[in-house]
This record gives sequence, C-alpha cells and structure tokens, in this order.
Amino acid sequence: MQLSRLVETVEQVRSTTRKIEKVRLLSAFLQQTHGRETALAASYFAGLLPQGRIGVGWSVLQQAALAEYHQAHELSLSDLDHAFQEVSEMEGSGSSERRVAALRQLFARAQPHERAFLSSLLMCRLVVMEFRG
Repeated sequence: MQLSRLVETVEQVRSTTRKIEKVRLLSAFLQQTHGRETALAASYFAGLLPQGRIGVGWSVLQQAALAEYHQAHELSLSDLDHAFQEVSEMEGSGSSERRVAALRQLFARAQPHERAFLSSLLMCRLVVMEFRG
C-alpha cells in the first residue's frame, strides 16, 4: 500500500466531523490492506510506530526534513517500516548523524503532504483524529 493513499485517507478523515464517516473511511482503507500492511496502517493512523520510540527527537527530525525532494518511486508502508526499523537499531557513536542521514533519504522520497504526515508520526502525535462530538 502506498503512503500517499494513507495520507489522503488521513486528510479525508480529518476533514469530516461525522464519526460514522471517519469509521467508514478508515475501514475502507484497512480493507484494502493485507497482512503486515494492515497492522502498519492501523499503527500509523493511531500515530504510533510498531518499533516504539526510535531515538528521533526534534533536532534529528528538523535536520532530516531539510532533504531536497527527489521522487524515485512512491513510498510504501513497507518502505516506512523498513526505514524506521533501521533507525531504531542505530546505536553508539555517530548514531545521531546516521539517523539524520537515513531519515533524509526517507524525506527525500516523500512528497510535501507526506512529509507533514511523517513529521507528525515521528513526533508521536495523534495522526488521524479524535472522536469527539
């Protein structure tokens, strides 16, 4: 599943105030996923990474977001999962710089609206919405 489709769904969910419509949109998206993609999508909708905390703070994110956009091919949910797993395993001397480099590669492939989503996700913000009112 492509990240752009997930981001479009997030934007649609955010734009409606109707709970039943939010649920319908999320359900329709999740029904189009299979296996690991379903778990990844559900985690990302909730603003969570399956890896948990991956050692990315505001400074690392800010440096990574400076990457110039170079669209090679669309990012998939699996691409994100792989990149986040690599970053989560970086330890020791120079790990901060390696995290920045890995995330720059990811951000370089992300379209502007995808970058905003990734920033929110990496800062562990609730990505989709709150069910209120």
